[in-house]
Amino acid sequence: MRCKDIERLIIDSTWKDLNREELLFIKEHTQQCPQCTLFQSEYKNLRLSLKNNPAPALPEDLDRSTCEMCRKALNLQKKAAPTIPLVIWGVLAILIVISVIMFVPVFKDLRLNEPLSSQALFVLTFLIQNTVMLFFTPILIKNCRAKKQGLNIFS
Repeated sequence: MRCKDIERLIIDSTWKDLNREELLFIKEHTQQCPQCTLFQSEYKNLRLSLKNNPAPALPEDLDRSTCEMCRKALNLQKKAAPTIPLVIWGVLAILIVISVIMFVPVFKDLRLNEPLSSQALFVLTFLIQNTVMLFFTPILIKNCRAKKQGLNIFS
């Protein structure tokens, strides 16, 4: 194994239990490589010193203002989940019904071996258009409303 792999294993050993093979790789390599031995001891000392030092305390006003900003951001996100108006769902439902009514008579014309008639092509185009509208209109409405409120729902 290369030194870089051993260093990764040394670092990983602080976060997870390594298997015997990995521990053996570290042991054999550090016996032969003074750089990795030094890395292992310095890494161990660094971890111990970080454990022994208390975590720095935030100033109380900074802590309070940060918590308040987070609460406001969460409240904005909750408010930014608008529902789709029933009118939009109604229009989409009507388009679906019209599509089905138009498609049923043309369904007989759809055969794999024959070319499509112009009426069948029109109906298929209409169906594809309505399908796209059905799936993307709610997303576009939510995105538009979120932009008005200054939020980005896609991030």
